[in-house]
Amino acid sequence: MIKNWKLFAAIAIAATAQGTSAKTPVKHTATSVSLPGKYDPNNDYARAARGELKVAKLYQDKFVIAYMAHTPFTEGHFLVVSKTSRARDFLEVEPVVLAQMWAVAQKVAKAEMVALGADGFIIRSNAGSVAATAQFHLHVVTQKTGVAMNEARPETSVDDLEPIAAKVRAVIAQQ
Repeated sequence: MIKNWKLFAAIAIAATAQGTSAKTPVKHTATSVSLPGKYDPNNDYARAARGELKVAKLYQDKFVIAYMAHTPFTEGHFLVVSKTSRARDFLEVEPVVLAQMWAVAQKVAKAEMVALGADGFIIRSNAGSVAATAQFHLHVVTQKTGVAMNEARPETSVDDLEPIAAKVRAVIAQQ
């Protein structure tokens, strides 16, 4: 389990109040803004978080799971999904959940630097029906100098992803 998630949560909560003071009240009219649609508890991300969908797990605790993307841009491309949130996108995700997810993304990314020789990462999240996402999640796309992203994103079986995941898990176990 991530030991510093409470620190990350405190930072996230503090960030939401940044720029405020007792003399300047803040209108929270934007907090009710969200994209159209409803949460589907049977989406693939939720099913993976519940253990109902076979994935190549990299890390999990009681709040978050990280696993290899089955249509990766690069070797090591992984997803981070909350086990507790029903947020569909970053407009809805709770600051504490976001902090937990970022902490796990960082932990796994550090392990990929060692296990896979990553030089860096692209981190993104898709939002809205245009992005065809059913639950908020982070994509952490591993980067290596001189290796281009595979925009075709070929479907990769869990069995083919598992040896890569095992290397990353071994490094995480040493952290």
